[in-house]
Amino acid sequence: LVLGLKGYVGYLGIVSLNTAMNELQLSRVALEPPKAIADFAFSPEYDKDTLQWCIFMMVGLLVYIADTQFWFSLGCSVLGLLVGCSHKGWKLSALICEDDVANIPKRFAVKALGIRDREEGKRKFLLLWSKVVQHMRYEDLVWGRNVANLTAASAGNWSWEDFQSPINTRDHPRLPQFFEEVSACDRCISGAARSETHTTDAVHRCALLGRDLSNETMPVPCRIPFVPGLTVLIPHFAESIILRWEEDLMKQSHGDTIPLMDWLEYRYRDQFSIFLERHPMSRSFSNRGTEWQSYRREEKGKIAIWASMVSQTLFRTVAGIELFDRALEFLRQVSAEEVARSPFRAFAERWQVEEAFTCLVAMQLYAYDSTFDKENLRQTNMMLEKFWISLKIAYIDFEDRDQDEEGAKLDGIHPKQARRYYSCRIDKHCRLRPDGRRDPTFRIEMPGYPILGNGKGDNQNHAIIFSRGEIIQAIDANQGAYLEQALLLPCVLAEFRDVPGKNDGHKKIVGFPEHITSDFGSVGDFAAGSEYVFGTNSQRSYSVLGGRMHYGHPDMMHKGCMMMQGGISKATRSLHLSEDIFAGKDFTLRGNGRTIKHSEYFHLAKGRDMGFNSVMAFFSKLSTGTAEQSTSRQNLRLGKMLWLPELMTFYYAHVGYYLTQHILSCCVPVLTFLWLLVVLDAPEAGYSSMDPRSQYMSQSSASVMASLLVGQYGYLFVLFLVASAAPLVLETWLQAGFLPAIGRLTKQLLSLSPLHFIFQSKVIGHYISNGVVHGGAKYVSTGRGLPTERKFFIGIKGNQYGLYNDWATIASYDGARLLVGFVLVCLAGGLSVDSKMRSALAFWFLAVALTLLSWLFAPFIFNPHQFNCKFFKEDVKNWRKFFREEGGGSKSQWEVWYTKEQLKPGEGIRSTPAAVIAWAVSVLAFYNIIESKIHALTIVLPDKGEILRKYVLGIFPPVVFAGIYCIFVPVILDCTNRNRTSLLVDSAMVLLCDSIESFIGLWEILALGWWKSALAGIILKYALLSSLLVLMEFSLRLKTKVITADSLRCLVIMRDGLGRWLQAHRMARDVGVSAFIFAFLSVFTLGDYVRRHVFRSSHSLHCWIVYRDWGHPIRIWTAEAEEEEPASQPVEGLSLSHAPSSFSQRQSLLAASVPVEARQLPDRSQSAAPGYPGYQQQQHGGSGGGSHASTPHTTPGYGTTPSTSSWLLQQ
Repeated sequence: LVLGLKGYVGYLGIVSLNTAMNELQLSRVALEPPKAIADFAFSPEYDKDTLQWCIFMMVGLLVYIADTQFWFSLGCSVLGLLVGCSHKGWKLSALICEDDVANIPKRFAVKALGIRDREEGKRKFLLLWSKVVQHMRYEDLVWGRNVANLTAASAGNWSWEDFQSPINTRDHPRLPQFFEEVSACDRCISGAARSETHTTDAVHRCALLGRDLSNETMPVPCRIPFVPGLTVLIPHFAESIILRWEEDLMKQSHGDTIPLMDWLEYRYRDQFSIFLERHPMSRSFSNRGTEWQSYRREEKGKIAIWASMVSQTLFRTVAGIELFDRALEFLRQVSAEEVARSPFRAFAERWQVEEAFTCLVAMQLYAYDSTFDKENLRQTNMMLEKFWISLKIAYIDFEDRDQDEEGAKLDGIHPKQARRYYSCRIDKHCRLRPDGRRDPTFRIEMPGYPILGNGKGDNQNHAIIFSRGEIIQAIDANQGAYLEQALLLPCVLAEFRDVPGKNDGHKKIVGFPEHITSDFGSVGDFAAGSEYVFGTNSQRSYSVLGGRMHYGHPDMMHKGCMMMQGGISKATRSLHLSEDIFAGKDFTLRGNGRTIKHSEYFHLAKGRDMGFNSVMAFFSKLSTGTAEQSTSRQNLRLGKMLWLPELMTFYYAHVGYYLTQHILSCCVPVLTFLWLLVVLDAPEAGYSSMDPRSQYMSQSSASVMASLLVGQYGYLFVLFLVASAAPLVLETWLQAGFLPAIGRLTKQLLSLSPLHFIFQSKVIGHYISNGVVHGGAKYVSTGRGLPTERKFFIGIKGNQYGLYNDWATIASYDGARLLVGFVLVCLAGGLSVDSKMRSALAFWFLAVALTLLSWLFAPFIFNPHQFNCKFFKEDVKNWRKFFREEGGGSKSQWEVWYTKEQLKPGEGIRSTPAAVIAWAVSVLAFYNIIESKIHALTIVLPDKGEILRKYVLGIFPPVVFAGIYCIFVPVILDCTNRNRTSLLVDSAMVLLCDSIESFIGLWEILALGWWKSALAGIILKYALLSSLLVLMEFSLRLKTKVITADSLRCLVIMRDGLGRWLQAHRMARDVGVSAFIFAFLSVFTLGDYVRRHVFRSSHSLHCWIVYRDWGHPIRIWTAEAEEEEPASQPVEGLSLSHAPSSFSQRQSLLAASVPVEARQLPDRSQSAAPGYPGYQQQQHGGSGGGSHASTPHTTPGYGTTPSTSSWLLQQ
C-alpha cells in the first residue's frame, strides 16, 4: 500500500517537473537532434540549460526521497493501530464503552493469578490490592481521606515497615467503591479513571493497569515459586543517587533560577501535600511547610528522599525495581495455600525470592575516591540497608601492580600493565570498612583495562557474571517501576516458556512500553510524546514487519543467548555509541528461530529530557550513533540477509529515519534556490526580445515555478503535518479516547510544536551528515535537566556558551541564508503571479515561514523567560562584551569561540565531494546566468573590449579593497606606533569595502536597468567570496603550517593580513545574524514589559508556551525585585531568590493577599495534617500544572479554604 501510494505521488512529481521544464523551454540533455547539438553545444545558453536541467532533476530526486519516510510513518501508524486493536481482541465497542478499571479484579484473578474461581480470585486480588494502595500511600499518591474508597483497610500513616509486613491470607476484604462500574458518559465527563486518587500519577497508573489486563496476548502466568530467574541490570556512572540538600535542592547558580526544591514542590504540589499529611506536626517531624531552612537535619533528609522519588535519580530506580522482590513475595504468600496442597510443597517451603530475582546495580565509580565521595557511599549503604537482599552492587576495583609485584609475575601480568583490575560484587551482608566501603563477596580479576568503549557497555558487560537466573533486563538509571505492574511479572516471565513443536521460548527478546513521567512543559511534552509513540505504536508495527531490534530499557532477554554473542552491549568506542541496539542486530543475525517480540501489558516508568538544549543534545547523540551504525558490519550483513519488507522496515526505522530528516531539512532551501535561479534567469523588463525562447513561453517564469512548488511541495507539507501528528493522535485515541487525543494535539500545536520538530530535523540532519562523513561520534551527557534556568543569549561564561553560540553553525547561518534568498526572490519578481496562484502557494509560504522561525528563533522561543526585561539588559551587555576586545592585547570572546568551535586549527581539511559539488553547482548556476546576460550584450555593444571589462567586473569577487585594508593598514599603524584597530572595526570596514567594490563592478549593469542580472551578480560575487573564505579556513586547518614565524617577513605579513581578513568577514557575519535575531526578540521583550508594567498582568503567553502555565513561579520576584519592593507587587507565588526570607514576613505578606472571606481559621481537629503550605492558584495567575488547571487546591479536612493562608494564619 505504501509503495503504491509512493509510486503514484512520484509519478505526479515527474509530470510536474517535466511540465515546468517544457514551459521554460530548457534544452534536454541527450534529447536534442544531432544538428541542434552541433549548433548550440558549449554556448552560454546550452551550458545554462544543461546545468538547470541537472538541478531540476536533482531537486525532483531530493523531494522524491524526502517524502518516503512520511509514507512509511503513516503506514506504520495505521498498522500499529490495527495491531493494537487485535491485542484487545478486536472488541472495538469495548474500547469505547467498557470500564477497564471496574474489570480489574476479575481480569487480574484470571490472567495474573490463573484462578478461575471468581470469589477466590477476587479475594486474593483484593489482598494484593491493599498492598498496592498501601505503597501508593507511601509514595504520596493517595490522600488519607481517599484510602477507604480504594481499599477496605483504614487510612493510618502506613509506614515502610507496615508495607513489608506479611499479608493476612485469611482475611476476606470487601470490594471497595473504587471498582464499582462507571458509565461511559460519566467517564467522559470525569476522566478515564476515578477521581478519588486525586494525583495524576495514580490516575494514570490505575487506568494503565486496566488497559494492560484487557490485553488478549497475555500468556498464562508462571506459578510461584516455579518462575525463571530474573536479573535487572542498572548501569550507574555519575547520576545522582539521592538529591543532596545544599548542592542540589537549595543550590542557586544564577539569580534567575529558583532552588530545585521550590520547583519540585510547585510541580508536584499534591504529592508534597500528601507527604506533609503523612508527617503531621510532632517531635519527629516539625512540619514547617516550605520554610526549608527551618527543618532539622534528619527532616531535610526525609524531604530530600521525597524529592529524589519525584526526580530522575538512582534511588527512585532501585526503589521501583526492588518492588519486583516484594511482588514475588506477595504472590508467594497469597498462593501458599494452593502450593501447600501440591506435590512440590517441600521445594516451595525452601524457595526464597532472592533465588529468582536480583537487582544488580553496576556502579562504575564505586571504588574511586576522587569521584565517589563519602556522601555517595553513605547513600549507597542506605540503599543496601533499606531494601532487600536481592539488591546487589557490582563495581570495578583496582590495585597498583607494585603492591604485589611477585604475585603479578606469578599470574603472568604483562610488565607494562601498571594496575590490576577486578570485577567485584557486594550486598548488605558484606562487612563495612571504616572508609564506608564494603568487602566484596566476589572479586574476579579482569584481563586488563576494562573500559574499552564509551563506558556504559563495559559497565554492563563486566557485571553480567554476577547476574542470576535465565533472563536479564537492562534499564537506565532514570527509570522506575510500579508495584501493580510488578504483580504481572509471572506473565512476563512466561513469555520465555518453551512450547514443544512451536517455538524455543528462550531464543527471544521481549520488549515493553514505558510510562513517560517527564512530560512537564512544552518541550518535555514533545519529547514525552515522541518517546510514547516510539515505545508503543512504532514498536508494534516494527515487530510485525520484522524490523524491530533491541532498544535497551525495558527489554528482557535470555541471558544464555546474550552471553553467547558477547554480552548485551557492544563496547567499541565511537562505533558502538548506541550500544544496546547491537544486541538486537547480533541476535537477529544468528537466526535459528530467534525472535524479537513486543508486548504491551507491562510497563516501566521512564524519565526523559525536558529542556530544549538537553532534548537536542539527546538527538545529536542518537544521530551520531546512527551514523556510526551505518558503517558497521552488522548493518551490512543484515542488508544481505533480510527479505525486502524486513529490510525496508529496518532501514526506515533506523538509519533511513535520520537520513530522511537531513534530506527534509534541505528541501526548503534547495527549492528556494531553484526558485531564485529560475526567476533571475528570466528576461529583463523591456528586453524580452534578447531571449528568443520567451516568445514560446505561455506563462512567466514566476508562474512556472509557482506551479512547480504547488505540485512538488504543497502535498509534501500536508503529508509532513499528517505523518507527524498521526502516530500520537492514533495511539492516544486507542489508549485514552478520541477527545484526549485531539486535546493533546491541539495543545501541542498551540505551544508551537512545529517549530520544535523542524529544528529537531535540522539538528538530526546536521549530526547524521557529519557523522557519516567524518565519524568520531562521542557520548553526550544531556543531564536530563529541568527547564527552570534561562540561558543567556550570547557569550561565554565559564565553560558554557550562549544559545546563539550553541546553534549558530547548525541552524542560524542557514536560516539567515534562507531569509536572504526568499527576500531576493520577492525582489526579483518571484511573487508576480495571479491571485489564484498566490493562494495556492499558501502551504509553501507557511513552510518557508515555519522554517525561518524555527531555524532562527526556536532556541530562544523555548528558552525560559527569554523576554524578561531584566535579562534583556544582561543580554545587551553580553552581546557587546562578546564582540569587543577586552584591551591589553587580549582576544575577544568571539575570537576565542570562533577559533575553538569553527576554525579548529590543525585538525585538517574536513569536507566531502558532495559538499564541493553542491557548492560548485550553486556558483556555476549564477555564473551561467551572468555569462548569458553579458553574452546578450554583444547585440547592443559590438566593442569586445568593453564587453570583456563588464564580464570581468561582473563576476570578480569583492576581495581587492578588503584585502588591501587588512594587509596594509596594520603595517601602516605599526610603522607609526599606533594601536591596531579592533576586530569589530575591521569587520565593519571589510563589509564597507566589499559593498563598494561590488557596486563598482555591477554599476554598468545597474545603469542599464538590469535588476535581475545585478541581483545574480551580487549572489555570484558573494558565493565566490564565501568560497575563498572557506578555502582560507581549510588552509588554516592544515596540520602542517605552510608559513611559520621563521618565514620571510613579507610572507608573515601576508599570512597575518589574510587571517585578519578571514576573521573580519566571519565576525561581520556573526554580528549581522545575532543582531537581527536580537532585534526581532526585542520586540517581544517590549511587549512583555508593557504587559508587566502597564497592564500589570501576571498572565504570560510565553510562559504558557514554555511551561503550559500562565504564571510559573520561577518568574516571581526576580524580574521586578531590583526595581520595586516585593510587597508592592501582586503575590504570584512562593519565595524565590528575592522573596522575604523570614517566616513571619512571608506569613504577613501572604495573609495580606488572602481575601477576607478566606481568612478563617480551620478547626485543627478536622485533620491531623497541617495542610499544604503552598499558595492559591488565583494569586499567581495560573494553575499548579498537571490536572489542577481549573480547580483550586484543597486540603484534607479544610474544605475549600486556601491551604497556604489557613496554615500560616493558624501558626
